[in-house]
Amino acid sequence: MPTVRPDDDRVLLAVGLMFFVNGAVYASWIARLPEVQTRTGLSLQGLGLLLSAAGITGTLASVAAGHVVDRFGSRAVTVAAGLFLVAIVPIVGLTTSPWVLGAVLLALALADTLTDLGMNVQAAQVNAARTKPVINRIHGVWSIGTLLGGLAASFLAASGVALWIHLSVAAVVLLVAVVIAGRSLLDHDDVVEDVDRSAGSSRRLGAGLVVLLMSVGWFALVIEIVPAEWSTLRLSRDLGASPGLAGLGFVAFVAGMVSGRLMGDEAMHRLGVRPIMLGGLALSLTGTMVAATVDASVAVLAGFAVAGLGTSVVYPQIYARAARIPGVRSGRGLGVMSAGMRFGVLVTPVVTGFIADRRGVGTALAIVVGIAGAVLLPGIVRLLRLTSPP
Repeated sequence: MPTVRPDDDRVLLAVGLMFFVNGAVYASWIARLPEVQTRTGLSLQGLGLLLSAAGITGTLASVAAGHVVDRFGSRAVTVAAGLFLVAIVPIVGLTTSPWVLGAVLLALALADTLTDLGMNVQAAQVNAARTKPVINRIHGVWSIGTLLGGLAASFLAASGVALWIHLSVAAVVLLVAVVIAGRSLLDHDDVVEDVDRSAGSSRRLGAGLVVLLMSVGWFALVIEIVPAEWSTLRLSRDLGASPGLAGLGFVAFVAGMVSGRLMGDEAMHRLGVRPIMLGGLALSLTGTMVAATVDASVAVLAGFAVAGLGTSVVYPQIYARAARIPGVRSGRGLGVMSAGMRFGVLVTPVVTGFIADRRGVGTALAIVVGIAGAVLLPGIVRLLRLTSPP
């Protein structure tokens, strides 16, 4: 296989295809979760416990997965884990056993963690090798894959297509996509090795750096998932909106995010990474605060759209920077950041729900996202200093 460079367009397309696959495979089964629950006879609490166990598995696996990526290379891990991730999805639609489902969900979480880290190491190298940033568009492809996978799942469910048939056909298509992408991914993590050598010696992940990466991963996730997940409840529970209108809150947030990720790379090229990241954080916080405090549906929808636009450029760049810390192997940096992110997935919804039950959804949004932004701002500044050329 001929060696390819990170500035080769074939590599960019291959990495984008892996992000699309990762988003699509998740949406394919999560969008039909009610059918999975019915087939296995699980209660909502039982299903929730299995999903939580899968989340804990992903959290614990993140740091170890970073070492695996560093040991075997991002291409090998991305392809192997991606093939396994896609291949076992049909079992979700075939099994009627809660125990088998639990085992599959744990395996999916592990495979997703490895795929996520591997493809983000690839994406960081591609982004670093180009004059114009591409990291936002790459993450935008994940959003598109999720959107299309969810729409396809909803359509097939409404059409009465059996879950196992849907997931089996999807698996075949996505397996082919992984094989095609794998042929053009970087076969050596050359860019990361150059960064390591320039540092003179390998930097140990001391307590300060671990706290920085985990906190940035956690709170960058908060400003993205909390407005998205609680947008419909803000409109329905606080303002009494109809289901149709309440659903537009999520649509507004996602539309803002996809738009920002498609435009963010050009904006960073023209204005610089630092002002766009900090400006994006400011937009995210402003939009969320408007949506959380102004009791008018139009203002709430506009606020969520602005929040999605702002946060769209924050998370992809944090992924890229966590993989570019001088003296730290890419897998280890991303692994620690990912552990913080996945820990946030477990903890943040519980905290938000606790406040929302007592003070309302708007108050919960304002408090949780406000605290996240206050912690994230100095974290982003520090991360930019660590990873920017002197």
